[in-house]
Amino acid sequence: MGRKIENKFSLLFGQKGKKLILADEPQIHKLQEELIRKKIYCGKSAVIDISCVKIFKANEETFWLYFCPIKGIEVEGFVQHGYNSGIPAPPYMEELENFRIQNNAQEGIWNMKNVLVIITKEKIVLRKGADFKLEYVGPM
Repeated sequence: MGRKIENKFSLLFGQKGKKLILADEPQIHKLQEELIRKKIYCGKSAVIDISCVKIFKANEETFWLYFCPIKGIEVEGFVQHGYNSGIPAPPYMEELENFRIQNNAQEGIWNMKNVLVIITKEKIVLRKGADFKLEYVGPM
């Protein structure tokens, strides 16, 4: 039990685990469609849960994230309300900031919980929220 708590604690602060980065073609348009459906536009920041993203092993230290077959997002709350002027097109996305995945993680479908999404005129940024976690759903 103590080891599980230690692993979860260290993953929250990015100290352990393997790096999780965006794939070369992460299919950001799928995320963009969901953000528009939930009315998260330019200038807005929100804490969201993302259901069903693909995670592939790139090498021994890195995993890639794809937004297809995203099933949807749930808005946990707005941080900043913005000015409702759409989303940058084509959407550009920064690297995920210090996202980590467990050392023994499997490729497959995952849910992302408590993700801070920030939308500016130029890009969509994803950051870990205070209680960020990844939940394994199953194989692809």
